[in-house]
Amino acid sequence: LLGLVCQFAISFEHAQPTTLKLNIEHAALGMSFRELRFPEDITLHGLKTKLVSRTGSDPKNMQLRSADGQLLEGEDKTLRELGLTPENSNLTLTDTDSSSIGNTAFDEPKNFQGVVAAHGDQGFAEFRAHARANVNADGGGPGNSTTAAADPPPASKDDQDEL
Repeated sequence: LLGLVCQFAISFEHAQPTTLKLNIEHAALGMSFRELRFPEDITLHGLKTKLVSRTGSDPKNMQLRSADGQLLEGEDKTLRELGLTPENSNLTLTDTDSSSIGNTAFDEPKNFQGVVAAHGDQGFAEFRAHARANVNADGGGPGNSTTAAADPPPASKDDQDEL
């Protein structure tokens, strides 16, 4: 029985870390990321690195604050060590780089030139309709048609004017 208790204690000690569902609000963008799952043993730096693809902010320019406003510090500390728990998992992210997209997204555009297509997408719409007709005639779906690389329809009058 003592052996069984010791085995249980050892396996409990090496149990998987708790997964936290973090709710992160990006202060500048006003975007909310709800229930992002991270293990409680990920470091603050690891968390910031994983947030780059969602926020566009560089980890060295990220500041994370808990719901009570406390700045999370210590890049090598785990979320558990920083006091995050399933009950305390709301964070606010601030990007300290004044030139980042998060801090300039709502600025007035400067030197912006718009581009307008001369004839819209009419030529493409005709091409798609022609391609779909060929796929349906062959009885196949995407990838099943022998005419998937069909010739485009003849150019419309508008397209011929440009030629």
